[in-house]
Amino acid sequence: MRVEFEPLESPLAKPMRMTTSHKLVARIDRVTQEFTQLTQSGDFHFTEGERQASSELAVYDAATHIISLRGGEPVMWDARGRTRAEQVDINMETSESVARGRVSTTYYNQEATSRAVPFQKRQSPVFVAADRAEVKQEIHLAVYTGQVRAWQEDHYVTADRIELYGKERMMVAIGQVKSGFYQAPDRSRETGSSPTVPVFARAQRMTYLDAERLVRYEREAQLQQGRDRLSADRLTVFLKRDFNEIERAVAEGQVVVSEPGRRAYGDQAVYTAADERVVLIGQPARVEDDGTSVAQRGSRLTYLLGNDKVIVGDQGGAQRVRSVRKIQ
Repeated sequence: MRVEFEPLESPLAKPMRMTTSHKLVARIDRVTQEFTQLTQSGDFHFTEGERQASSELAVYDAATHIISLRGGEPVMWDARGRTRAEQVDINMETSESVARGRVSTTYYNQEATSRAVPFQKRQSPVFVAADRAEVKQEIHLAVYTGQVRAWQEDHYVTADRIELYGKERMMVAIGQVKSGFYQAPDRSRETGSSPTVPVFARAQRMTYLDAERLVRYEREAQLQQGRDRLSADRLTVFLKRDFNEIERAVAEGQVVVSEPGRRAYGDQAVYTAADERVVLIGQPARVEDDGTSVAQRGSRLTYLLGNDKVIVGDQGGAQRVRSVRKIQ
């Protein structure tokens, strides 16, 4: 059985929509003699231009213009990707769709997300799993909720909610965010080992902006690089233009930088990956060394990760050193 739906708008504005199935049952309004519901079963298939969907059973509601796909693992796809779920609803007038239950989306490559995801490999597929997905085709927005995980090979972002904004080339992750998709220089490496180590982060909110090559973490933000850790109220990571590798990071609010044998505290910290330099600002900022039991204090502290030397100075360049030995 075949059904063709003529768009409410001008036929030139949208492609013809067509459904096929083995069986069709129509419910007709007695007064208007127009159908109010169509139920199609047996190898149901929906086509609208390059957008397609299939399931075992589908029910079309004329009042809402929604086709509800049920049974036979409903799936919808187009030239950019494919989504499977236990239930799929498609609004034929707004081009919006909702998928529920064990949602699994495959974007055929990174470009298919309009570069809204932070993963590096342009031609490798990107996967997203969630409890629910809502897609608004016309504004290039996809919202995934419920135990969301987005990944490409070993790189990932997990959260309670992930929003992909195609036009803005932006990802927003909200709630129990964890990420691992960029690297930093490995100062402890041996000859022949990898020059970088993975960086893992967590926060309550993460925003990735592809155009600016930055990742912003907010609320309970933490970075972990090997045995080094950085925590703050807010963290902004700037990535290199052509690689997912840290160029620099800026931490603001209740900053704590920790490495084996040393901890640093301040209101703001700037980390530069090229020389592994940390500039700490506070009223005062301080660096505590477990080995010497000495705490360095000042409004501006500069030191290198893995190096015992700490420079204490103000913005004008004058060196004002204050060392405090801790009583054991």
